Amino acid sequence: MELTLLLSTDLASALAQARSTPDRDRLEAAVGRWRDRMRPLSPGAWDPQLSRYFVVDVPDPAEAAALRERLSALPGVEAAYVKPADALP
Repeated sequence: MELTLLLSTDLASALAQARSTPDRDRLEAAVGRWRDRMRPLSPGAWDPQLSRYFVVDVPDPAEAAALRERLSALPGVEAAYVKPADALP
């Protein structure tokens, strides 16, 4: 499952620049074991809006939903959305 995050400009910037901030530390602690699976949705994007989107790949749907709940409550996380599994029309 793909968990898409819309982060505040400050939090996205801290992640992109590997700069420690309280919000970044809270986000990374909440992501926990999925931290290595978190990546920018559009790596290298110059558009400030696109650079705010990140994705976390979580294989289990229940874990993805639980992670979405935890992350939604954090400062700096403006939105969190679990992409549904692909299906044929």
